[in-house]
Amino acid sequence: MASLPTIEALRTYTGNATTADVAALTAFGDAGGGPFDMNAEDTASPHDGMMKVVTVVGRRWSRRHNNILDPRWFGVRFDWDGVSSRNDSPRLNDCLQEAQAINARVRCPPGRVAVVEPIVQPEKVAFRGAGPGLTALVSRIADAPVVQWGIGSYRRIGGFSLLRAVPATAGGHGLDAGSLTGDSFIADMRMNGHWHGLKLGPTAYGRVARVVVEDSYSTGVTLSNSPTFSALQWELDDVTSQKNEGRGYEVVSIPGPLYGVSMGQWSRTYTYANRAGGIYFIGSASAPSPRSRNSSCQRRGPCSSTQA
Repeated sequence: MASLPTIEALRTYTGNATTADVAALTAFGDAGGGPFDMNAEDTASPHDGMMKVVTVVGRRWSRRHNNILDPRWFGVRFDWDGVSSRNDSPRLNDCLQEAQAINARVRCPPGRVAVVEPIVQPEKVAFRGAGPGLTALVSRIADAPVVQWGIGSYRRIGGFSLLRAVPATAGGHGLDAGSLTGDSFIADMRMNGHWHGLKLGPTAYGRVARVVVEDSYSTGVTLSNSPTFSALQWELDDVTSQKNEGRGYEVVSIPGPLYGVSMGQWSRTYTYANRAGGIYFIGSASAPSPRSRNSSCQRRGPCSSTQA
């Protein structure tokens, strides 16, 4: 086995070893190194300096990963000081894209990551931090989500605090899952200081558990179906929305091909000290809201159903 200090040292390695232990990505202590294996049968993989290394003599090395990716392998740093102009969004997005391509999961260590562009979580990818209060994704801009989901299914996210270093404006959500999704799970999260902490869109099935949303500049948690997909079947269990400038929760039913919005079960759903009220259901004559099953909905403030 070759013992090498950095990925660049592996790239220039000309010895005969077929395994290598690389200490760092670019500098000692960055936790971006790890074990690599030389694949003599691989003659086509391009060099990316993260998962694949092509040496100066044309040998190709692959990182050993066991289907769990560490963002530090891609250059993401978990030590943002809250002041510098660092932006780890591109590198973290590269890690998530690679996870989708090779059917792997992404696991983050404790620390704070500086975010400028949204972190776009692809479908069929599990994205996990060390726990809320331990791993924080901190947005440095006002008007974009910290994490964004597009159309797709089978996402898992949890173990993060989503924070914002500047006051949020419209569009500056914590987790924007407003597109059509299915069979996705959001758990063990804390979202502080966004426009909406959690924005949920139409889904055939989704689950939110052990989540706290607070100090939003508008409503804390919003749920809305779409004109083309009526189902809004998010199950909420042990979710708290508190101290928001708007409402705690707002459920909006949009007219579409089916009559009204179908919802998942809410249990242990809490709302405290929201300036504009607790839980609101907003519908119209052609799209009444809700068609729901609620249990143990606890609140301080009104729980209302209105006609738009």
